[in-house]
Amino acid sequence: MHYSILILFMTFTICACNITNGIKQTDLIGCWTDSMEENNPNDSIRIFRPCDFKEFPPSRFRFKMELKNDEKCTWLYLAPNDAHKMMAGTWNYKRDTKTLRIFNAQNEEVKMFQISEKEENLLKIKKQNY
Repeated sequence: MHYSILILFMTFTICACNITNGIKQTDLIGCWTDSMEENNPNDSIRIFRPCDFKEFPPSRFRFKMELKNDEKCTWLYLAPNDAHKMMAGTWNYKRDTKTLRIFNAQNEEVKMFQISEKEENLLKIKKQNY
C-alpha cells in the first residue's frame, strides 16, 4: 500500500515537471515573426507566428527570427539609419528557465526572451531584452 502511494506520488511529480518544462529547443526551430497586431500594449507578452502563417500587414519594422537546427540563426536587424537587414548569428535555449538567447557573429548577446507558451502556430514570448 505504501509503495503504491509512493509510486503514484513519483509519477505525479515527474508529470508535473514535464508540464512545467515542456518546451524543448526543437519546438522553437523555424521562422518566427512578431504578430504585433495581436499584442496587447499593456502586456509584456509578445505574440509570434510562423513567418508563413499569414501575410502580415506592412509596418515600419517587424522583428523576425529564423532559428535553425544547428543553433545558427538569422534575425531582422533595424539599423540606426532605419535600414533593415537579416543578420547571422547563433542561438541557444535553456529549458529550465525557458530562456532563448540570440548572439551576433562576435558571440555578443543581442536578444534575450523568456518563452511563455508554445503551440503549433503560436509562440508567446515575455519581453526581456527586445
